[in-house]
Amino acid sequence: MEYTILQRANPLNRTAAKRFFVSLMWSIVITIRALANEISKSCTLTATKSFFVTPIWSIIITIRALADEISKSCTLTATAVVAVLESFLQLLPLFLKNGHSVRLGDFGIFKRSFSAMGQEFKGDVSAKDISNVRVLFRPSVQLKKELKDNLTFIKHRLL
Repeated sequence: MEYTILQRANPLNRTAAKRFFVSLMWSIVITIRALANEISKSCTLTATKSFFVTPIWSIIITIRALADEISKSCTLTATAVVAVLESFLQLLPLFLKNGHSVRLGDFGIFKRSFSAMGQEFKGDVSAKDISNVRVLFRPSVQLKKELKDNLTFIKHRLL
């Protein structure tokens, strides 16, 4: 995985001197943290409790169940669909390790990211500073629109 070095302020301590960080070419996580810090500066927290809507996770669809549903709408057998999905699951980590992003048409894009510790001097920055490697998924505009337009919310009855 390739990385670059950039100098920036510590998002947790804006008054501290700038340090050098290992970074990918894009850094959406830093932007979100910086936004959260700015919001927290202007908010005051109260001790009162509030009630929030939370999703209820129901059935998990397995690869076999997904393959059965796909095979109903095309000429492939469920076994052939499972083989394709399993091949995809084997190749996705390989592509991500080689620094590629994987776009799946109108579904979305998979890409890799990581967190890193900052160093005072540019020469001290190395791959050892990298931590928390993760895979990000960014849904396509079409997928987000489909979910937004065709989603209904039903209140679950408490037992």
